[in-house]
Amino acid sequence: MADESSVSKTSDTTTGSGFAGVAIWRGHADEKLATILVDWTRWLLDERRVADHTVAAYHRDLGQFLSFIANHKGAPASP
Repeated sequence: MADESSVSKTSDTTTGSGFAGVAIWRGHADEKLATILVDWTRWLLDERRVADHTVAAYHRDLGQFLSFIANHKGAPASP
């Protein structure tokens, strides 16, 4: 899994704001997919300059989707 401490943007783990939301992917995404999602989040924040609330919403939606996929497959989601 990607090292959340090295990419943490905020400390708000309850809303998923910034990179702190990466914790919601734990157990639902394999290491490769988690790395891809962290890179995508960096791109959103650095290149696209989206709002933290937008990233938080994306993280919530992805967390729910990855949870569904992991439960459906019986294993963490992978790319």
